[in-house]
Amino acid sequence: MSHPGRGRRAGRAGWVIGSPIALALLVLAARRTVVVVRVKGSSMLPTYADGERLLAVRPALVRAICRGDVLVVRAALPTGATDVLVKRVRAVGGDPLPGGAAGVLVPRGAYFVQGDGGASYDSRAFGVVGRRDVVARVVRALGPS
Repeated sequence: MSHPGRGRRAGRAGWVIGSPIALALLVLAARRTVVVVRVKGSSMLPTYADGERLLAVRPALVRAICRGDVLVVRAALPTGATDVLVKRVRAVGGDPLPGGAAGVLVPRGAYFVQGDGGASYDSRAFGVVGRRDVVARVVRALGPS
C-alpha cells in the first residue's frame, strides 16, 4: 500500500540535511580559493589606500600572471622576517629587469613587483619573486575597512 506524500517528505528531509553540508563545503572551498587582504601603508597609492580591503584569488585559480596585475606576495623584510605585501607586476620572466644592466632579464617563472607609489619596499629592494611566493592575485577593491 502506497502512502501519498511519504516520498516527498523523505526527499525534503534529505534536502534539509544536505543543504548545510553543501553550504559548509562551499564555504570551505571559497576559503581555500578567495582571500581578503588589507593594504598596509601608502606604497600602492593612488590605486589602493592604507587600510583598503582587497578581494584576491589564490594561485590555483589565477590565469597566467601578466604585467600590470596586482599580486599579494610573500617577501623577506630587512629584519629577516617574511611579510605579505600588495604590489603590481612590472616585469615577468623574460622581460628586461627594470633598472638592471642592459641584457639582464627577469628569470623565467619570476616577477618583478613594485608599488604604485614612489616610496615602496618592493623588488628593487628584495629582488624578484617566484610563483611560489605569490599568495593571490587581486581582482577588486572592497573599500575601506
